[in-house]
Amino acid sequence: MHGGNTISLLSKYWKYNRRVFDIMNTALNLSPRPATMAMKKTGKKNIVAVEVGVFYGDNARSILRTLDIEHLYLVDPYKTYTCGGFEVKIDDKILKEAKRKLKPWKDKISWVHKYSDIAIYEIPDADFIYLDANHDYEFITKDLSLYYPKVKVGGILASHDFKCFHLGVIKAAVEFTNIHKLSLNAEPDDCWMVKP
Repeated sequence: MHGGNTISLLSKYWKYNRRVFDIMNTALNLSPRPATMAMKKTGKKNIVAVEVGVFYGDNARSILRTLDIEHLYLVDPYKTYTCGGFEVKIDDKILKEAKRKLKPWKDKISWVHKYSDIAIYEIPDADFIYLDANHDYEFITKDLSLYYPKVKVGGILASHDFKCFHLGVIKAAVEFTNIHKLSLNAEPDDCWMVKP
């Protein structure tokens, strides 16, 4: 099988399984991600939060349902990109689906349709920042460095897909916490750090 065919098959497989997960998540009302639950356990109210990489809006909806959110900033340019050597196709249908899911909270959210390194200038200090954009090492390293200063003292900076399929996320998170002398918390499939 040629490389192009393999990538095409993997892309179809990923897209199909992503939709299956979305349907199951909606039907079963699966638990929020571990980093969101860590934020909930702080007992903080009127939380200002940021999600970098919104995609279909499933995690943003979970954050809004789980936490006492004052405002949630949603950072995503909604443009096709390459991650791990694969092209992740993004189209208007994905954005429309995300907006549909998040419509009940429209007064509590702000969309920032820019890449994370440009959007940072429109983001206030926040209690909870969740990174789930490009998982390649160079991008997650940059996002950790850019967004950590925006986290309030006692707040949480988190990242999704802390697992062997995304070694760039693991490497970047471990390096970042070592450099800043932070404790790294991890549960499938999240990692997070509390800003002292």
